[in-house]
Amino acid sequence: MVDTQSETTPPGSLPLALIVGDAPRGTGWLRHLLEANGYGALTLTAGREALAVARGAIVDVIAIDTQLTDMDGVTLCRLLRTDVRVSAATPVLLVSPEPLPGADRLEGLRAGAWDCVDPTITPEELLLQIQAFVRARREAEQQRGAGLVDPASGLYNRQGLARRVREIGSQAYRERSALACVALGIEVPSGPQAELVIRRCTEALKTSARVSDVVGRLAVQEFAVVAPSTGPKGAVQLAQRLARSLDTAAAHAWRGAPAVRFRAGYESVANVGYEPMEPMELLARATAALRTGRPEPGLDWLRRYEAGGSSTV
Repeated sequence: MVDTQSETTPPGSLPLALIVGDAPRGTGWLRHLLEANGYGALTLTAGREALAVARGAIVDVIAIDTQLTDMDGVTLCRLLRTDVRVSAATPVLLVSPEPLPGADRLEGLRAGAWDCVDPTITPEELLLQIQAFVRARREAEQQRGAGLVDPASGLYNRQGLARRVREIGSQAYRERSALACVALGIEVPSGPQAELVIRRCTEALKTSARVSDVVGRLAVQEFAVVAPSTGPKGAVQLAQRLARSLDTAAAHAWRGAPAVRFRAGYESVANVGYEPMEPMELLARATAALRTGRPEPGLDWLRRYEAGGSSTV
C-alpha cells in the first residue's frame, strides 16, 4: 500500500473509478492501488457494458485495458468521447500491461485518452496524476453546473435544460434514435403543506426518471423530462409512470388533503435522423401539449402536441 492518502485522494465525497479490463491479466493491480488509497472501484470486463454504465453513473475516472473481451481499449475510448451522455470532463486512462510503442500511445491519445499508463510509472506518480485529473473533472463539472441548476429543486433550470436537450438531440441524430419529451404540471390546492407537496413531487421526479433522462424545472409547478431512445408509446408509458410516482409522493406529503391533480403533455420523434427536429422545438411542443394539446384516448390528463397550439419555453 502506498500510504499517501492525504496527498493523493481528492477531497470531498468518495472518488469512484470505473476500471474496464481483465483483472488477473492487467488491471487488478490498479484496483488494489486505488482502493488502498481511498477510492471506490467498479470493475467490468466488457466494453459495451462499461459504456452503458458510464452513460448513467457519475464516475471520477475511467481506466481501460488495451484489450477487452469484446473490443480493444482504443475503440472504447473513442466511443466514450463521442457519446454526449458521458461527460467530456471525465478523465480516461488507457492501461497497458507492458510499455506501449509510440505509435500505439499516440493512437490512444487521439481516441480521447488523457494518458496511457504502463508498468514504467511508479504508484506514487500514478496516484498524484489521477488526483490531479479527478480534481480537474470536479472543478469542470462545478463550473459547468453554475447557473444551469435551479437551487430550490436541484433540477436543471431552463438554461440548463436547453443545453442538455441540444446535447441529447445531437446524439439522437447521430444514432438515428428516438427522442421524447414529457412536460408535467402539478396543481396543488392552497394550504399549509402545499410547498411540502411540491418538494416531495420534485424528489419523486428525480428518483422515478431513468438515469439517462434529463429532468428540468420550467416553472414553480411545471417540469420537463427529456427521454433518449423513447418513441411515442414509450413516452405515454413514461408519463404514466411519472404520474403514479408523483401521486404517491403527494399523498404521503399531505394526507387527507384535496387530491393533487397532474397534467402532462408530450411529443416524441421515432427517429431523429429521419425526422429531423430542433431539440428545443421538441421541448416547446411538449410544453404546448401540456396546455393546449389533444387528450390521449382514455387519459384526459395526458395530451400530445397538435399543430395550432402555442407555447414558449
